Amino acid sequence: MSQRTIICFGLDELVYRNPAETIAEEVGLRHGWAKVDSVYKFPRSSTVKIIFKDADMAKRTLLEVLNLFHIHIPGYQTRQEDFILLLTCNKCNAAQVALAPAPSGPATPNLSKSLSGLLCVFNAQMANMYNPAWPRMGSQT
Repeated sequence: MSQRTIICFGLDELVYRNPAETIAEEVGLRHGWAKVDSVYKFPRSSTVKIIFKDADMAKRTLLEVLNLFHIHIPGYQTRQEDFILLLTCNKCNAAQVALAPAPSGPATPNLSKSLSGLLCVFNAQMANMYNPAWPRMGSQT
């Protein structure tokens, strides 16, 4: 779903004050090729999440510009949503980012440690399975 989603931030008040349904209709009216599945407005900000019916529509929106309610939304105010898988242990409810890009540079700290102490063995093993670039549990790096 994240490939079908774009985030528009820093929107003008003339665009943001409209209901989500009206924004979805406006995208379809101004851009005949765009079919919007849903629109979500983030509260207390001028940020909107637009979910298209197809990933190609989202990519085309990023390449072209959005015009909503006679307001031009430049490309630097839009980006594609990023998805990062979070693994959660069913035993201890510890969560960690397992599929984030591997850190570069000097050796990374052992994954078996967290702010609250030691993570369970399952959680550390799952992280190592998904990202072998990270040190193995019990390694001395």
